[in-house]
Amino acid sequence: MAFGDIRLLAMDVDGTQTDGSMVVFEKSTIKFFNARDGLATNIALRCGILVFWISGGFSEAVETRAKAMGITGLLQGCPDKGSALVRIALENGIPIEQTAFIGDDLNDIPAIKAAGTGIAVGDAAPECKRCADHVTEAPGGKGAVREVVERILRERGLWEDICADFEKYAITDKPVSQ
Repeated sequence: MAFGDIRLLAMDVDGTQTDGSMVVFEKSTIKFFNARDGLATNIALRCGILVFWISGGFSEAVETRAKAMGITGLLQGCPDKGSALVRIALENGIPIEQTAFIGDDLNDIPAIKAAGTGIAVGDAAPECKRCADHVTEAPGGKGAVREVVERILRERGLWEDICADFEKYAITDKPVSQ
């Protein structure tokens, strides 16, 4: 499966979108999301890739971040991520071969195996890495999602144009030549 064929990118949240760290207060939890992973997610969405987060737990922080990102869908409290991925693909008319799932821990293994392209983050549990088709160099919450999105868009031949669009609007202190 070529990364460039991926039309649906699903992932776990804790340990994938975040580094897995949590600060727990009496009534709330703080999670740390990576801005570069966020920008990559936004770019993927703008390029027509469906992005779903599938989490085994429930967190208001995750819901808030998902809404801010404008991701395609969020499933929280999901005990069977593999079946959820298959259902999402069917509901969106996407062959399972054109899906990818990024995960980091044991409860992600069913989705990693179900996906057309199963991906483990660089610091994933060894069992996840063994099941995955690809292991990122970056750890979860530290650029792994960015790495996957960039590879998808490079294989589609879009990444250089995306970068050029950002460079076009760069503000510089350089004087304009006359």
